[in-house]
Amino acid sequence: MQKDYKEISLIKFQEKFQTEEDCQKRLVELRWADGFVYPRCKGKDYYDLPKRHLYQCKGCGYQASITSGTVMHGTRTSLLKWFWAIFLMSTDKRGISALALSKKIEV
Repeated sequence: MQKDYKEISLIKFQEKFQTEEDCQKRLVELRWADGFVYPRCKGKDYYDLPKRHLYQCKGCGYQASITSGTVMHGTRTSLLKWFWAIFLMSTDKRGISALALSKKIEV
């Protein structure tokens, strides 16, 4: 994972994360910065299963999700809303209540 924290403005955040695909791409970059490697067999060759948002190892058949092992694993909430929640929580110095956050991201 990336260790350097760089604050981003609201406008830059909106420009960078406009779609679900933008969020998926960023998660892949963060999780597998040195290229995709399976935890079980250490294989690097995979099939992309875009309808299910999974990667399947060509060697052992293991399937991995970009959200596995994260707070977003198994969620039905869109990644875009998760990214917004994380942004709002991390940029408000006073904190934000769960109720206020749920109203802002409409969940």
